[in-house]
Amino acid sequence: MNEKEDLRIKKTKASLYRNMIELMKKKSLEEIKVSEICTKSKINRSTFYDHFKDKSGLVKALIEDTTKELEQDIKLETNVKTKDDYYRKIITKLIQHIDRNQTTYQTILKANHSSDLKEIMITTITHISQTEIKRLFPKEKETDNIVLFNISGIINLIIEELKNQDDFNKEKIKKTILKILSK
Repeated sequence: MNEKEDLRIKKTKASLYRNMIELMKKKSLEEIKVSEICTKSKINRSTFYDHFKDKSGLVKALIEDTTKELEQDIKLETNVKTKDDYYRKIITKLIQHIDRNQTTYQTILKANHSSDLKEIMITTITHISQTEIKRLFPKEKETDNIVLFNISGIINLIIEELKNQDDFNKEKIKKTILKILSK
């Protein structure tokens, strides 16, 4: 019984996310009404409010769930020989994830939620990277601040590329980031 409830909740949230993104492509968040989201998602308003306080809560949950998916996507295997190799692999996985979810990311950014998205992405990836680098290279003296600096720069470059381009050029941004990190 519990699994069915979980599946129903997942389907409801997926529908709400998908339809919110569609609405945000055409309107600002302020112009979108909860009733519109519900109608498009084919759910009752009470169901919406069972899951979210308001439409901003829906967007925040969308960002958080997208970031959780990102977290799963960037988990690395142990086959990494150097820190440069680690960064190359994480950048590749990060860019693949963003490429698959380009519409979601660009819609969130256009709806002026870039600071929320940026903060959550930086926090998530920095934590994973700091933990992994310490685990993979225990003798290295790389500080957490260096990882934070690198990840912050990477995320900021990617977000700027997403904001300024209709079509995310994953090869261009990957080359740019790797070129910067190699210096």
